[in-house]
Amino acid sequence: RQPRSRDAPLVTRRMWVNILGQAIYQIIIQLWLLNGGHTWFGVEENSTAHLTIIFNVFVLMQVTNEFNARILGTELNVFKGIL
Repeated sequence: RQPRSRDAPLVTRRMWVNILGQAIYQIIIQLWLLNGGHTWFGVEENSTAHLTIIFNVFVLMQVTNEFNARILGTELNVFKGIL
């Protein structure tokens, strides 16, 4: 890529869209898991199993976000150049 000028922003508009989109997605999923996920998975509300599911889903969403954060443009293949 060509070098950027000194006054170019570190976080571009596309990056902000990706950051906010991922944040909104994670907040919605986590709130749903906290309030209604126990019935979906068939566990007691606020039990160890319920809270473990919430934490594990959060970790998996973060791992998925790491793959998505590798691409900055409009490329859709997040696994391109992974090896």
